[in-house]
Amino acid sequence: MNVDVISEVIGMVYVVMGISMFVQKDFYVQLMEEVQNSAAWHFSAGVMPLILGALLVVNQDTWAWDWNLPVTVFAWVMFLTGIFRLWMPSYHKKLVKRIAEEDKWIYASSVLCIAIGLFFIYVAEVQL
Repeated sequence: MNVDVISEVIGMVYVVMGISMFVQKDFYVQLMEEVQNSAAWHFSAGVMPLILGALLVVNQDTWAWDWNLPVTVFAWVMFLTGIFRLWMPSYHKKLVKRIAEEDKWIYASSVLCIAIGLFFIYVAEVQL
């Protein structure tokens, strides 16, 4: 896959996730409350970004000062996020608990997701 396709997919997924979190805040608070004690969920929350990050790193690892760089950085952040969640599950559990207790983090996350998504959609369009 080329960088514009990857950027567009990342952008669309993040915009949809961000809007969903903003509109359905109570659902996401409930979700965080329910999963915070689930070892299987914490494991999955580490494995998924590890796999996605590894696939992107292998496919798109271009450290050049052009429009490839945001995708490369995103790939490595996803990969390292997966490692972090698998190697430090207790810290990840505390983070999820904090999000469940203070719903302002859901709104902040939703705005951040939308901003990241729009940036990657922009990157995809500039590539054309």
